[in-house]
Amino acid sequence: MEKSMNKNRDYCKFVEDIKKEVQDIIKDWGAEAVFVPAGSPETEDCLIVKIPTDEGMGMQRFLMEEIYQDLRDKRGTMEEIVEEVRDALKMARQVSEMGVLDKVDRYDEIRDSLILRPLNYDANAEKLDKGIFYQIGDVALVLYINIGSMKDKYVSSMVSSNVLSIWEKTKKEVIETAIRNTYRLFPPRTIDVYSLCFGLSEEQEFMHTVPETVKNNQGDGIFVTTVNYVNGAIAVFMPGVMERLSELLESDIYFGFLNTEAAVIHKSNLVSPGVIQDALRFQNHNCGSEEFLSEKVYFYSRERDRIEVVG
Repeated sequence: MEKSMNKNRDYCKFVEDIKKEVQDIIKDWGAEAVFVPAGSPETEDCLIVKIPTDEGMGMQRFLMEEIYQDLRDKRGTMEEIVEEVRDALKMARQVSEMGVLDKVDRYDEIRDSLILRPLNYDANAEKLDKGIFYQIGDVALVLYINIGSMKDKYVSSMVSSNVLSIWEKTKKEVIETAIRNTYRLFPPRTIDVYSLCFGLSEEQEFMHTVPETVKNNQGDGIFVTTVNYVNGAIAVFMPGVMERLSELLESDIYFGFLNTEAAVIHKSNLVSPGVIQDALRFQNHNCGSEEFLSEKVYFYSRERDRIEVVG
């Protein structure tokens, strides 16, 4: 009991320390930092920083329990955590100053920046209640505005469902526009096991060529992602991708998701859904909550040109 009480006191002090650091960073911004405990209405303890923009208020959330766990597990020192928080806040302020989000009401100006990002539906259900998305199994393909990269970090912002009436567009229309943009901005690629395990970026184009990942495949899984791994798991849902991969492998395909950055595909006659699911559960046990996408197994039928959940 005493140990648990100490942990609670340590956590509360940690939250207060981070909040003070944040307040010091934003003191001249006209911004505000508010701690919102889980259940009111956030599902996790959050430190929310509200940053004023020309069109209203931008928000940056910090999940305090996850950050605290990183400190306890020695995945970062307090100084390193504060520096990451500082970088995230500076980036959020840059985004607010860029004015990209100020155009959200003007569809013709924002349409080429609309993309889809893959998120686990269950873990993000509350947030998605206000978003625009297409759901396949427990994967939600969510409408975002592509903002770009800052300090080697990718930045985007989720689009609220209330803009559909402003845009006078249907959900189907904007989703179709977004998936085409996603293909254009983040083209699909394959990578081999060696590249994945050793952190190499040997991404291979496959929509118009026969990549080495296919030529040399001996029945192992082939990893599918996008250029620079940005939202890489979305690749399997891009137009024509599964059709092309099944053509190259001459087979129907089972696939699962390592995380939000990559999917792994298998020829359906070489591995069972149960084996894939066991591997996914092992993988996802070691995957951070922000990167987790799904433990379900998906199937692509060449004959029906259709993706469905099988396990």
